[in-house]
Amino acid sequence: RIFLEYVIPYAVANFFCVPAVVSITTEIASMRLSRELDVLEVLGLDPPEVAFVPTAVALIIVAPFFCFLVFFCGLIGVWLGSNFLLGLSLPDFAAIFISDVPAATYAKTLFKAVVIAFCMATVAGTFGFWPKREQARNLVGSLTALALTIGNLTVTLVNLLLSDLEQSF
Repeated sequence: RIFLEYVIPYAVANFFCVPAVVSITTEIASMRLSRELDVLEVLGLDPPEVAFVPTAVALIIVAPFFCFLVFFCGLIGVWLGSNFLLGLSLPDFAAIFISDVPAATYAKTLFKAVVIAFCMATVAGTFGFWPKREQARNLVGSLTALALTIGNLTVTLVNLLLSDLEQSF
């Protein structure tokens, strides 16, 4: 249960959302540097809406699927280990696992993944659109590093707050 509630959302955030944050932040800051965002403004388009929102929405939609994938891979690994060490068959392992983990735990994990992905996308957009064009040349690397740091702190804080919130009910 601990694996499902705490480790999976954190693993998905670090192995999936963090690289996405770095990519989004770097892409937007580079678009600012190469004046692509200025061109979008001249065309009458809203740069955040065109350059950021589709990527952020994709991150938020795909995060629960990655949670499921990580969970499934972890479950297969645990079953292989228990089969090797204890000789448990797949039906026996599934019966034990289903009886130990309530169904609401799965929903909490997927909810955490969506909230964490939203927070990470927000961090990426904030740091990507932050610099002006003149500043972007010198700040792309440091903004990406800052977004990565703030993103990791955000993941830890959101995971902790959501876990604390669910225990208070």
